[in-house]
Amino acid sequence: MNFFEENVMAESDNILTKLEDLLLYLIPQLSKFPRDQKFVLGYRIETKVLDVQEFCLRAYYSRDKRGHLLEANLQLEVARHLVRLANAFCTNLTNVVISGVSEVGPYAFANCPTLTSVFFQGNAPAEANVGSEEFTFDPSVTVYYLPWTTGWRTNWYYYSSAVPTILWNPTIQTGDGRFGLQGNRFGFNVTCTANIPVTVDACMSLSSPNWTSMQAVTLSNGLYYFSDPAWTNCMGRFYRISSP
Repeated sequence: MNFFEENVMAESDNILTKLEDLLLYLIPQLSKFPRDQKFVLGYRIETKVLDVQEFCLRAYYSRDKRGHLLEANLQLEVARHLVRLANAFCTNLTNVVISGVSEVGPYAFANCPTLTSVFFQGNAPAEANVGSEEFTFDPSVTVYYLPWTTGWRTNWYYYSSAVPTILWNPTIQTGDGRFGLQGNRFGFNVTCTANIPVTVDACMSLSSPNWTSMQAVTLSNGLYYFSDPAWTNCMGRFYRISSP
């Protein structure tokens, strides 16, 4: 195998890995579709993405790769259009967590009137700064991003308006004197950027964690004191901060 062939195979491995990651993320999300669409749009989207994976695998093991890759691209385009169509049924969507994406398609979250929070776990997609219509007719949405990511500005711009982007950086304070027992309750302060939503979760074991949401709040002034009156009912308890 020459240098060119090695690079082609390495890139193919990367594509197949990303498709597998996409399916691992997508299938649980499709199970949340409304019952009347789970076996219609949900099934069609899942099938199309599986078809993309199949044609990429065929191309990987075939000498004549072009035909398989063209079919994979066609199936991917169909899947994209089906996802956009599914937005018509997202009237109850309130928040979304996104990871591992470098671009967001036009109208990806358009017409989601109850959408309030979109949490990005990676760097800003290109569309965040150039203007597009990802959040058209979403009157209350805010985009949140993590401290170690890059490319974010104060707003996600699109043609007719702008969606605010806010740093999501809650931290449990352990050295401010409020961490520990206070009035027979275990508690601690959470500090962060003002006006971000957070959830305090708890579990009894990190070896097989079953996280339970304890409280969900919006830190309007960037400070929140959490206390757990039921901590004595557990042999041990672990806490974390997550997005709602």
